[in-house]
Amino acid sequence: MNLYHKKQLGISWIQGEFKATLVQEGATQTYYQTSIHTMDQLDIALGLAIPELGAENADVSMVYEGSDLSHHFIQTPPLSHRDLLLYIANRAEQEKIADVPVLHSFKRSLTQQRGDGVILHIINKTFVDELITICQRHHISITKLIPLSEIMSLEAFRFNTDHQEIILMIAMFGTITEIMATRGDGKVLFLRDLSHNIEHDSVDRLIGEINRSMLYANQQFDIEIAKIALIGNTPANITETLKRHFVLPVENTQSDNPYFWANEAARLSPAVEGNILPIQFQFERIGIHIKRMLTITVAIAFLIGVGLTINIEYQVTKAEAHAKSQRSGLTGLIMEQDRLSQQVVAMKNVDKRIHELQNTQVYPIAGWFLAELPALLPESLVLTDSLIHYENQQWHFTLQGKALGKASLAPQQLNTLESNLKALPLTVDITQSWQDTWFYHIQKGGHGTQETAFEIQGTMQ
Repeated sequence: MNLYHKKQLGISWIQGEFKATLVQEGATQTYYQTSIHTMDQLDIALGLAIPELGAENADVSMVYEGSDLSHHFIQTPPLSHRDLLLYIANRAEQEKIADVPVLHSFKRSLTQQRGDGVILHIINKTFVDELITICQRHHISITKLIPLSEIMSLEAFRFNTDHQEIILMIAMFGTITEIMATRGDGKVLFLRDLSHNIEHDSVDRLIGEINRSMLYANQQFDIEIAKIALIGNTPANITETLKRHFVLPVENTQSDNPYFWANEAARLSPAVEGNILPIQFQFERIGIHIKRMLTITVAIAFLIGVGLTINIEYQVTKAEAHAKSQRSGLTGLIMEQDRLSQQVVAMKNVDKRIHELQNTQVYPIAGWFLAELPALLPESLVLTDSLIHYENQQWHFTLQGKALGKASLAPQQLNTLESNLKALPLTVDITQSWQDTWFYHIQKGGHGTQETAFEIQGTMQ
């Protein structure tokens, strides 16, 4: 889904000169112009222009110069981006003329030779609020409010200027002429608004102001202007006149397009650096599209959820009858699972012992010893576990078991077992006699049972 609206209404409102053009799907469609100086006149002009242009429900991009907007060049100390934003916000409050709320934007600039700074644009917030309200009344969404100098600096690419070259850009309108010196990389040096009428005032005055601007650039920044650029709609004779008076190259672009600025504003992204409009309005339509998409998605997800719930309830009901017939056999299966688990554990223990025996160079002795054990046991003794491992050049064994019958008869049988172990054709040492564990179990009450546990540990080699 393309979030860039297909209808873009570009407006240039420069000191009362109002021009509008509709850009639809990348192509310029229609034009409208008039003269307005107040917000009431703007309201009336939009009411006439929108149906004439076919701009209903369009996104609005406005380039503006007027009494409610001011520009300030300020030098900034070396700061992080976050601290720079706070610094500029504080300066905007200091630089405002009246004690009223303001909005601001800024663009990187040079305040003097090798001195970084910003050009700070400050506009009356009440003016912006009224502008937004008027647009909403006419069912159009304003997404960009840009100073003229912002577009002028972006247009420097048209003149193939090197990043370090300084170009003197001149934009002419019915009541004002704006002169801006900018570097090829987009950093602005200075900006001048002249009350010069393109059609009625003398060209000699314009030439004089250009000379003053060039002299100021040389004095303040110690640099020479590389090129003079006329941008936007200008009479052809002015270009030829300037070429005769200056040695520098004089270039002109878009001289035949009276709606150049409105058209350029319409084609800019809302994220352009100099956009003064609050962020929530810059992407208002995109937000509406996203909300609609989320609403549709949630509705679809809800319907799917309801369907799944109904299906699950049906499947649960259907499965309950089958589950009842299976529950009866579940207990037996659990018992069988426990029995098999015990067998698996026993098999793992056997495999572990076999693996230990096979990894020992003298493993036949261990096998022989385990094979002889049943013959060494008296009848009243039963082994429950036997462990044997090879360490430090000798075998270590542990025999655990139970003495059946009366506890009083067991010591004789256990002594017989130890004697039988020592009688093997091996050197057998008993390191822990049966007596250690035997008396422990007797003390714990083992004499009162028919089975008393014992443990014998020893070594053989």
